[in-house]
Amino acid sequence: MHRLTQQSEQNLSNEQLIEAVAVALLADDLRQALYFNSVLIAQDPESVEARLADLRMSLAAGDIEHAWQSRHWLLENQPNDVDVYIQMAELGEWNNAFPEALTLWMKALELEYDAKRYEHAWRLAIQLFDFERSWNYSIRYVNNGR
Repeated sequence: MHRLTQQSEQNLSNEQLIEAVAVALLADDLRQALYFNSVLIAQDPESVEARLADLRMSLAAGDIEHAWQSRHWLLENQPNDVDVYIQMAELGEWNNAFPEALTLWMKALELEYDAKRYEHAWRLAIQLFDFERSWNYSIRYVNNGR
């Protein structure tokens, strides 16, 4: 894939950079897609689309640590996105950050109840010997008819 010069990259709009990421992914050039996306994030640090793309591409590249480190920005800027909470909870487990993962699972459940996710979170709480949270959430969901 053709590499752009640093000067020409600075002249690209966000839309053009997003297209460059898409073209690089279509060409199976994950490294180039990550590069264009990093330029987009540097140019527009508040771009939710770029941050979510960074998360997905980091996971595709197997860079679990980088994906996990993106959690603070994503959770702060996507506070009602249950999919972000689920992804971050899974990443927390993959990074052995089990207490934080449990907190993320519980937040995802607050946003959108799902029986399978609830059971997973409950089992994680039991494994962590976090009986208070497992009990409180059990009572809460039973009383709410869920």
